[in-house]
Amino acid sequence: MSENNTSLYLRLIKEYNIEYYFYVLLTQNTGINNPYHNNFHTITVLVNSYKISKLEGLSKEQTRPILIAAIFHDFNHSGGVKEDSENINVAISAFKNYSKESNEDNKLIIEIIRATQYPYVIKIEDLTIEQKIICDADLTQFYADNYLQQIIYGLLMSEQKMDLKKALDVQQHFLDRVQPLTKYGNQLYDKFMQKRMHDNSTLFDLIKYYG
Repeated sequence: MSENNTSLYLRLIKEYNIEYYFYVLLTQNTGINNPYHNNFHTITVLVNSYKISKLEGLSKEQTRPILIAAIFHDFNHSGGVKEDSENINVAISAFKNYSKESNEDNKLIIEIIRATQYPYVIKIEDLTIEQKIICDADLTQFYADNYLQQIIYGLLMSEQKMDLKKALDVQQHFLDRVQPLTKYGNQLYDKFMQKRMHDNSTLFDLIKYYG
């Protein structure tokens, strides 16, 4: 099989020597069947962490810890049962358990994972470039074509137990506050955000009218 026919995320795990961590994700992640915080989301964050790192001019050595953090940032996520602070601690605990990295890299990867806790606990001005990259990558799910299924039905309705009208309303307020932190994040924001906000408000008006 040609290397070019292999999906990008599979090429990345080989190129960055993180096959072991991806194997752990595939076989040990208890959140694999979550409506939103599942392996599809993790792969989305992994791929976009790479794309953002590349555009920001990071070296391969600088990018690798971010990709490992992406693999573990929602590891064993409770799918809405626990507060996100606890989900983050669970993810970090899993990373520590499986890590084969140096102590220095372990500390870096843990700090990158911590930046994804929502509501955010680290001020924007205190974020490192690695943390900015994973935060923007974590938001790229909102720009995907399966937005309605993944965000509205998966994240808000299934995991956070909202009805459809509430989910669309909450999402509209969230989209109003999105603040990109990287070049790629700003590119995606400029390309997709107005459409996403318009789609969301149109759906909200439809549900409000008929509901």
